Amino acid sequence: MQCCKGGNVNGDQLELFKSVKKQCITDLKGEPADDAFDPFDCEKMQQVKEQMICITECVAKRFQSLDEHGELQREAILKGLREQIGTVQWKLDAIEGYVDTCLAEVKEKREQKQKAGELKEEGCSRAPLAFHSCMWRQFWNGCPADLRVDSPKCNKLRERVANGDTRFFGKHFLHKYYPSPRDEEKIEK
Repeated sequence: MQCCKGGNVNGDQLELFKSVKKQCITDLKGEPADDAFDPFDCEKMQQVKEQMICITECVAKRFQSLDEHGELQREAILKGLREQIGTVQWKLDAIEGYVDTCLAEVKEKREQKQKAGELKEEGCSRAPLAFHSCMWRQFWNGCPADLRVDSPKCNKLRERVANGDTRFFGKHFLHKYYPSPRDEEKIEK
């Protein structure tokens, strides 16, 4: 959903990102849409969540934004984002501050979980997904007022983000790679 005018990204970079993401999905999960998910099956949804975390980690590693020790790489992230942003000046002006804010947020959350004994060392790194979510929130909130799209959907989403509710972030990912049982029923009819 485009709620900020003139926010287009570099098309070639976007296609490269999509290609890498699709390859990671294939490598980690198999072909997209090979099994349905049931949002009421907690065990299956936990598996889907873990797969999404691993796919995000895979993409970050392929773009060298995450090293072999699970550390986010500031310079690689900045380089990749600058290539994606293209010539959108307000984003270019804000990118370093956003990256530094999100790197600090991810580090702080990790330290908090470590102190509380809640940090999972096994499995895929959650840092890339947490970083991506933070960056999305930064760009969303950073859109200049004169470029904001004034529509009921965009206004509602802005309100939710302002209140700290970003649960809707990334939901499109589920439907693209995990058909719902309702989708399968439509195919059968």
